[in-house]
Amino acid sequence: MRRGLFVTAMYAVVETGNGRVRVASAGHKAPLLHWVAAEQKLKLVHPEGIALGFDPGPVFDRTLREAEVMLAPGDRVVLITPGSFAVRNAEGAELGEKGLYSLVVKHASKNSEAFCQLVASQIEKVAEGQPLSEDIVIVTVKRKGSPGGAA
Repeated sequence: MRRGLFVTAMYAVVETGNGRVRVASAGHKAPLLHWVAAEQKLKLVHPEGIALGFDPGPVFDRTLREAEVMLAPGDRVVLITPGSFAVRNAEGAELGEKGLYSLVVKHASKNSEAFCQLVASQIEKVAEGQPLSEDIVIVTVKRKGSPGGAA
């Protein structure tokens, strides 16, 4: 990489058999969102880590941390890009973190296809036809079953 350039990244490894999710962040500003169905609560998971390109190795290796989340039946995890927070309406009001988190909570119980469609359509509704200033990516996984039931 050229001096002064950096890349942020986040990854999640989902173990479908047991519901374990391991996540690491390299300077990615948006946390992993964990909808805990049994508690009807959204938890933010943001492990430590600096962006790729800031350090050739030793500092990066020392700062990178991995977090673990266990998905119970009905739980969902969501990876998003920070551009999701920056969506603005025609008057310039930003959706922001709270606005996006409320969309996640509102639609968390839906299947993943419906969830993505509903959240994306609400983001577009906020934008009111204005062009988006950044790319928006939403990736989600929901564990089958209902809270307290079989997986």
